[in-house]
Amino acid sequence: MKICDYCGKQNPDDALYCSGCAARFNKTEDVYNTPYGSYTSQPGGYGKFGGFPEYPGGSPNAMVRRSTGDPSKNWAAILSLIFGILSVICCITLFFGLLFSVLGIIFGIVGLKSSQRGLAIAGITTGSVGLVFSIIMGVAFFTALSNPDFSDPSMDQYRDFLEEYLESYDNLKLT
Repeated sequence: MKICDYCGKQNPDDALYCSGCAARFNKTEDVYNTPYGSYTSQPGGYGKFGGFPEYPGGSPNAMVRRSTGDPSKNWAAILSLIFGILSVICCITLFFGLLFSVLGIIFGIVGLKSSQRGLAIAGITTGSVGLVFSIIMGVAFFTALSNPDFSDPSMDQYRDFLEEYLESYDNLKLT
């Protein structure tokens, strides 16, 4: 049994690649036979057969972009996404929608320098969407309040009921 140097998985003795991470075994014995001859790498210096350059992870599947950000700022990226989501949820309440969206955008800007850059971008995006929705809800609310013709019949019925109830309560107190 071959044991992979990168992931530690056990593989059959005749395996050329690790079944866990696709790392190549026996890198020094990479000889490729073609109708035009044998070679150990692609012509032109493009690395091993298959077009992948030699990578420290040892595998084309291990070619993952490693983050170069500051891991001490990961908290800002995570908070940015949390506040961004809360701003979209709370956009119907003007105060909390605006508060959470501004916090999401601020923490997102701080979190852009972290290793969780994608979370920070998502937080800025959701915070911006929450800000726009909150502004739209605020404009709609204040427009409706400032319109003197705005009247809801169910509110009129409730107001009449409440006035009758309070009058009857006042009559009970007086007797």
